[in-house]
Amino acid sequence: MAEFLAGYSGLLDASSFIFVLASLAGFALTSSFSKASLTIVADLAYPVGLLGSLLGWVIMLTNLSDPQAVGPALAISFLTVLYAAVIHGLASGRSRDLSGIGSTLVKRLLGSFIFVGLGLWVMDSGPGIGAFIDLSAVVLFVLSVLFFVIFDRVSGDTSKNGWGVRFLGIGLLGFFIGIIMMFANIDNPKAIGPAVALAFLSLMYALFLLCMGRIWFPSETLDSEQNIKTGFLSLAFPVLTWSMIIFGVMMMSFM
Repeated sequence: MAEFLAGYSGLLDASSFIFVLASLAGFALTSSFSKASLTIVADLAYPVGLLGSLLGWVIMLTNLSDPQAVGPALAISFLTVLYAAVIHGLASGRSRDLSGIGSTLVKRLLGSFIFVGLGLWVMDSGPGIGAFIDLSAVVLFVLSVLFFVIFDRVSGDTSKNGWGVRFLGIGLLGFFIGIIMMFANIDNPKAIGPAVALAFLSLMYALFLLCMGRIWFPSETLDSEQNIKTGFLSLAFPVLTWSMIIFGVMMMSFM
């Protein structure tokens, strides 16, 4: 029995579990842990899991002095997605309940405080907040949001919903721009770092805004069908697949 449990010890990481569970519990709190909170948890489980992985990846990439430690660190960083998948499975499969869409200010503030506090805790445990700021990713987001605002004005669209999908679209745009830049500079290891930073941090900003928007502006964040595309196949799987490709290319560039 002890040998069996030891084989699965690599699936346990306290900090990863606390980040995912506490973040989603804070979001569930905004709906008083009612049935509607299960809809919120199902919507945000994978974004929170991926956000935890991205935080871990950035921390790992700022300390590549020991290439042999990359493998174990990479394995731990994926655990947040694993925990998110389990929680998503428990919370989904029911009819969507949006009755808690008008949560009180105090509950939203408390849920946001828990989420942001956990993120800052993870950042501070690594290289610090400065490592998670990328000017090119910020500029991409600002210009993209302005584009959508102007486009809505010109087209006369007054629905103001679907911003969750738009945030994800902007994040994935920066993610793939970073991947393209990485492959374009495959022979220049010094240029790979900034490209990967753009890829990871653009997506990280998108997931953060998506989570906050789901709590503070649910009507605007959800699409016209009161849904959000944050499932495994639509979000987690492509991000994880391309991230593994990124790490594979990086490892080869350092060999």
